[in-house]
This record gives sequence, structure tokens and C-alpha cells, in this order.
Amino acid sequence: MAKQTIGIGTVANDGTGDPLRTAMDKINDNFTELYAVAPQSAVYANPLALDATDYKDFICSSVTGDTTINLSNMNNGDAGIIELIIDNTGGYTVELGTMFTKNAGGGTIDATADADNIIAWFVSGSDIIYSISQIL
Repeated sequence: MAKQTIGIGTVANDGTGDPLRTAMDKINDNFTELYAVAPQSAVYANPLALDATDYKDFICSSVTGDTTINLSNMNNGDAGIIELIIDNTGGYTVELGTMFTKNAGGGTIDATADADNIIAWFVSGSDIIYSISQIL
């Protein structure tokens, strides 16, 4: 897919009193229109090997033990989301592989029971810049 610049143009207040929310909604609509590909399901393994050749977004819906998340075959400018959902036991050691080099958000993976983690990643040169957050 060719890279495309999208803009939000002029954003009017939507009546909720929150022009930033209106702008974010418009960005999300544009993103969905450009990238309306369902995330790839990833089956738990140790290590959890994710191949970014064809997919950039992944969901591992049941992490059931210790694992290291490895990402391969990505190119400069690629970006994606990895969702990791820990099973109802939790307490595992879940780490990112060494290819993840720059933590932009300072977050860590929550491996407690039923935790739902989002890892946003972006390739810049030889670095994978990432941020980790949890869905509450």
C-alpha cells in the first residue's frame, strides 16, 4: 500500500464542547477507511513470533504462559498494533524481543490475570519505537 498523507482539515465543534474529541474522531474515521484490514490472530507460543510481511496488527487473545514477543519482516515506516490478552491465571513473564529498541511511552506489559495490553509500534530506520498501554 502506498503511503498517503491524510489531513483533518477544518474541525468544527461537534456540540459536545470538545473540539479535540471531534478531531480525534475524524482521524480515526480516516484511519479506518485507509486500513480497514482486520488484525491477524496470533496463537500463543513461546516465543510469540509475529511476521509483519502481510499484517501489521495482531491480537493474541489468550496468553497462557511465559513468552517473548518477536516481530520480523518489517520495513522502515511500517507501523502496527499488537494486542495481548492475558488468560484468567496470569502471573507470567511476558517480554518484548530485542528488536523493540525505544520505549516511547514508558509503559510495561501487565501480565496479571485478564490484563489487556496494547503495544503500538513504528519502525524508524533500524529502531522499533513502541509504546505500551492497558485497556481498562
